[in-house]
Amino acid sequence: MNEPYFLQTDKWSEFWLDAMVDGHKVFHESVETEDIKISAICYMYPWHLNQSFLYIPKGPFVTGKSIEKKKLLMAFREFIEKVIELGRKNDVTFIKLEMDDDLMEKLTIESSDNLLELLSNSTQPNGKQKLSDIEIIISDKRIQYLSTMTLDISGVSANISDNNYRQFYLENSEFWSQVNQKVRRYTKKSLEKNWIIETKKTDKSFDDFWKVYSDTAKRQKFATHGRDYFKKLFDRDFSRLIVLKDDKGTPHCVWFGIIIGNTIYYLYGGNTKESFSNHGQYLMHLVAIGMGRTEGVEYYDLGGYDESKGFGKFKEGYRGIIRQFGSPVDIVLQGRKYKFTSRFVNTAKSFRNAIPFV
Repeated sequence: MNEPYFLQTDKWSEFWLDAMVDGHKVFHESVETEDIKISAICYMYPWHLNQSFLYIPKGPFVTGKSIEKKKLLMAFREFIEKVIELGRKNDVTFIKLEMDDDLMEKLTIESSDNLLELLSNSTQPNGKQKLSDIEIIISDKRIQYLSTMTLDISGVSANISDNNYRQFYLENSEFWSQVNQKVRRYTKKSLEKNWIIETKKTDKSFDDFWKVYSDTAKRQKFATHGRDYFKKLFDRDFSRLIVLKDDKGTPHCVWFGIIIGNTIYYLYGGNTKESFSNHGQYLMHLVAIGMGRTEGVEYYDLGGYDESKGFGKFKEGYRGIIRQFGSPVDIVLQGRKYKFTSRFVNTAKSFRNAIPFV
């Protein structure tokens, strides 16, 4: 998967800016040499006490014909310095960096300590400044999940005639042989319910999504965005929606995602007790895989993964590729403000209320 994560795409940043608007900005920062280009979308967020911070999620992203580690390291250092200049120009308190997994591998960064050491000991090409002059902290306040589960669906057939997902399942036995027995069993059981499967984006299907999703959020007590945010995402041409309904037309399970680049991403979902009892969530992923293949994508990102959580155990059954991004590092530009605010504010909670937590 040699493409940026969706948070590092123009499509997402344009939507995000439109959805958030007040106090939010987007910057594109890059360093380009003869062989290498390092680039990232930097999101600017309002913070507490009239402060702000820059956030680089799952970035920066590197491209190039021939990438030597030494040249890459120099370009990365230059990129970080440019971001620091950007932060100072916009008077932000700190910069939160969560590294792209591909770049970490190319720089042989295996932990936050490695990254901290690399940044702290970096001398810029002009020899005039060291990043050690700036306070850099390994943060325990993450914004996004730092691991995701990705399925390679490139070998799955793109043939789904008349919404016959039972046949679609049977025709792709090789793919389903890779998942564990529980996933296979409950996916087959989910097909026995004869759910009505709605994938067309209409005002009615959005209302169905919102009802099930908001009820799920209340029941499970997780923070979420308001209806207006989801409607703006729904209206984008890259968003996708799946709704499972019973024979009376009542929605019971919903899936909200996007297709950007070569990947279909699962972002938000919810279900009722009836859906849970009839394994609706398994059918949702079957339909999403079919949707992705119909549109020609090769990967399905199941979203955030945490091995200690129930949803992590559920996703493990699909035996996908676990992508591990870098743990957050805060590059502190205004130390007093940063320490004072961090001490008295539940920063993690405020982040999650502001940013899609996938």
